Amino acid sequence: MAYSCRMACTSAHHLLLLAFLLFILQHSHMPCEARPTYLNNIIGTNDATNPTSSEVLLQEAKTVTNLRAFFQSIVDLLHFQNATQTAGHKNQLDFEKESELEAPEKIIDTSGAGFIYNAENQVEQEDANTDEAAAEEPHLLMPFQKPASTPGNCKTGNYIDDCWRCDANWQDRRQALASCAIGFGQYAYGGKDGKIYVVTSNNDDIRSPSPGTLRYGVTRSEPLWITFAKDMTIELKGELIVSSYKTIDGRGAEIHIVGTSQITIEGVSNVIVHGIHVHDILTSGPHHILTAPNLRTFRGSSDGDAIHIKGSSNVWVDHCFLAKATDGLVDGTKNSTNITVSNSYFENHNKVMLFGASPKDDYDRNMQITVAFNRFGPGLTQRLPRCRYGSCHVANNFYTSGWGLYAIGGSEDPTFLSQCNRFVAPDATNRKEVTSRIDDDGPTFGGWQKWDWVSTGDSFANGAFFTGSGVQNASASNYDRARSFVPRHASWVAAMTEDAGPLNCVPKSSC
Repeated sequence: MAYSCRMACTSAHHLLLLAFLLFILQHSHMPCEARPTYLNNIIGTNDATNPTSSEVLLQEAKTVTNLRAFFQSIVDLLHFQNATQTAGHKNQLDFEKESELEAPEKIIDTSGAGFIYNAENQVEQEDANTDEAAAEEPHLLMPFQKPASTPGNCKTGNYIDDCWRCDANWQDRRQALASCAIGFGQYAYGGKDGKIYVVTSNNDDIRSPSPGTLRYGVTRSEPLWITFAKDMTIELKGELIVSSYKTIDGRGAEIHIVGTSQITIEGVSNVIVHGIHVHDILTSGPHHILTAPNLRTFRGSSDGDAIHIKGSSNVWVDHCFLAKATDGLVDGTKNSTNITVSNSYFENHNKVMLFGASPKDDYDRNMQITVAFNRFGPGLTQRLPRCRYGSCHVANNFYTSGWGLYAIGGSEDPTFLSQCNRFVAPDATNRKEVTSRIDDDGPTFGGWQKWDWVSTGDSFANGAFFTGSGVQNASASNYDRARSFVPRHASWVAAMTEDAGPLNCVPKSSC
């Protein structure tokens, strides 16, 4: 209550000052160029040690050509000040409730489950399903044999990589990559058929980015295939808002995205992010950010994800390195769908991938996610991935170093089709289970026992086991919405994921 009163009083005080200042502007003979400094001296900021508000006002005042425009600048400043105060109050509340926010998720006890998949019954399960699987999914149970290919024998059986990596002229045919996606994100068009835009500078101006910077490219309205002229580290100063029909292609350079914000893919479609490192990401905001040509949008505090997908479709994240963000590494929320995360390397993070933000978001039942050909390295705790609602196909991934809590988690009756992964459990005896059902006080749809979670062709090591539920026939129609491609046999996984993460591609040579 005290906070609300303080905000109301502050706003009223600002309005009185505005009325007084407008009177002065209309009746005084003060030169126009002197007015911004005068106004800035009167209004000031709530925090004398924080020059941000005065800098914003001064910047806006420099472009004022009439009283109406200047009045709008003042309104924007007050919006900024109030949002900053709100964010500060929220941070204080977060600090006060830190123990509550950090409370562990409520894990549902599945000890009475009737379907357990592990190393002991894996061979028996495969033998029982061989005839059916061979007929419907001819690659599912094939032993690993490196396929014959071009000189150098560059192919591994990885559908995506085998589509383009053997091409020594990949640099001249970059956009062919867009035809190589698999899974639910396979129709992510990216910037295909658009112009090639080359990033030449690592500068980042969130309000007025210059041509040649990454932010300038991703905010253009036309399709663009964005490449990089050289190795660079780009320290984001705010959310990098990516518009539709864009490809960020890091091949041929070593690109690191770090800093006080995240890559945000919000309310758009057809985005490809390929071959970059995204790590050490913090939260940012509130502030105004360029989101389209000649359009600055006020943004509140960001989540601090590495890649944040919200209300978007046809998104493909491929061959990226992802580690150490404030919240998630790849999060897809608020009616996002048709997403593939592939060939990426994850390490050193708690909550890795979340699809579906809230038990209230029941529209996420339409969500379809593919997680394939990834390597999950050391220092990962949970959500590899976690899904609320929707359908998730997890296939041909290599879980090399275990997990802190669980690998695959879900709530609100998601459908999980786990196929031909290699699960290596951690050494801790109480962390062998791959799966985890989570109670977050949302609808249970008859209880976790009815949720369709099945493992087929998975490889289990060091005591790992998968708890199944619902229908246990992977070919059943229950899993049709979760089936996005035909995976290779689990014995192929080590070779197919060996080059997960950004590739060291050299022009005129296969990657």
